[in-house]
Amino acid sequence: MATPSILILGSIWPQEQASAASNRSISLIQGCLDAGYQVACSADERETEATARLRARGVVCTRIAPNDPAFDVYLAGLQPRVVIFDRFTTEEKFAWRVREVCPDSLRVLDTIDLHFLRLARMQAHQADTAAFTTPMPWSELLRLAGDTALREVAAIYRSDISLVTSDAELDLLVEAAGVPADLLQLCRLTYPTQVAQRTFAQRQDYACIGNFRHPPNVDAVTWLKDTIWPLIRQLHPDGQLHIWGAHAKPIHLAWSNPAQGFHVHGYADSPAKALAACRVNLAPLRFGAGIKGKIADGWWWGAPAVSTWVGAEGMHAQMPFGGLVAATATELAKAAVRLYHEQPLWEATAAAGTNLMTQLYQDAATTQAFLSRLELLLKDQNSSRSCNLTGQILWQQSMRSTEYFSRWIELKRQHGQPPASYATNGEVPGARGAQHAASVRKNVYE
Repeated sequence: MATPSILILGSIWPQEQASAASNRSISLIQGCLDAGYQVACSADERETEATARLRARGVVCTRIAPNDPAFDVYLAGLQPRVVIFDRFTTEEKFAWRVREVCPDSLRVLDTIDLHFLRLARMQAHQADTAAFTTPMPWSELLRLAGDTALREVAAIYRSDISLVTSDAELDLLVEAAGVPADLLQLCRLTYPTQVAQRTFAQRQDYACIGNFRHPPNVDAVTWLKDTIWPLIRQLHPDGQLHIWGAHAKPIHLAWSNPAQGFHVHGYADSPAKALAACRVNLAPLRFGAGIKGKIADGWWWGAPAVSTWVGAEGMHAQMPFGGLVAATATELAKAAVRLYHEQPLWEATAAAGTNLMTQLYQDAATTQAFLSRLELLLKDQNSSRSCNLTGQILWQQSMRSTEYFSRWIELKRQHGQPPASYATNGEVPGARGAQHAASVRKNVYE
C-alpha cells in the first residue's frame, strides 16, 4: 500500500537559497520524501524554475487559486492524509475547503515565523528606532499587531498541529497566549552535516546576507550603510563588507561604495560564495521573528555572527551563542572589529556555532521529530481534535449566524428588497445565517 500522501499548500513555490522560509519548506519537503511519503505541492503563483526543481525531486506540482471550486475537485481526487499550510493566511484561504472535502485529513500549519510578532516589532521600530533594545510585553504585542495576532492564533487553534521554528516563539505562544503545548511542534531549520571549515587565517572580510524582500533585512542593511559600517571603518580602515541577497532592486545595488569597502552584490547562487571565506557574519536585526537563516547559514559555513538580541533570539536554546550580541551601533561595530581581529575569541565563537549546528539543526532534531509526531497524530487524530475545544468553537460558524443573518437583512433593505417574514416562510435565522457565513468565507479573499 502506498504511503499516505502529503499536500503542501503555499502562496509561492519554495526556492532554494531565496530565503530562510523557502529553505525551511524545501527541508520539510525533502524530509517527507525521504520518509517515503508521496508529496504534492500547490501554490497560488505561476510556475517558475522553482516548480521544475520541485518536480525533479519527485514532487507533484499543481497551480491552484483561492475561491475556485476546481480546487475542491483536485482535493477530492488527491485525498491527502496530511495537508500543510505554509503560513496562517494560506490556512485562512484553504483550510475550510480541506475540512469540507477531506474532513479526515490532518491539517498542519507551518508558521515559518510568527507574523504578528514580526509585525508588532516592525511597527514599534518605525515609531521608535530604539524600541528593539528590549522585548515587548504581551499586551504591547497585541496592541501593535492587532487583528493579525488574533487571526494567527486562531489559525493555530483550528489546526491539528502547528510548527514553530524557535523555542522562544513556542514559549511565547504557550506562556503568554495560552496555547496548549500539545498543539505545537518545535521544528527548526535543517542542515546537512558540516564539511571541513576554513581557519581564521584563511578567512577575510565581513559579510551580510538576506532576502531584500524581507523588511527586517532591508532595515539591517540600511542601518549598516548609514551608521554601523562607518563606525567599523573608523576602527578597521581597510575592512571590506560584502552584502548578498535575493531580490535586490537597483536602489539597493546602488548602495555599493567600493571606496568605503561597502559592496552590495545581490543574489548569491550559493551561500558558499557569501559565507565560506568570510571571517565575520554581520546580522544587525532591529526587528523580526523566527529562526534567522542568515545566522544559521553562517554557522554552517564556520562564520560566527555579530547580531542583536532580536537576531539571537531562539537561535541557540540555552547554549552559548555562536558569535557576539550587542545593542547599539557603537557596540555592534566594536564587537565586529574585536571578533575580526582576536583569533582566540573567533575560534571559540566559531566552535560554538558548529556545536549549535550539531545539537539543534540536524535532521534528527528537526524534521525527524516532526515526522514522528505526525505518525502519532495520524494514528489518533480524532482524540487530539476532541481535546481541542477552542478549535472546535472556532470551526462552529453558527456561533455568528445571527450576525450574518442581520447583515443579510440590512443588505436586502439597502437594495430595496424587504426580507421575507419568518412567520410565513418558516425559515430559521440561524440556518440562513449559516448559509451566508459560508458565502462570506468563500469570497472573503476575492
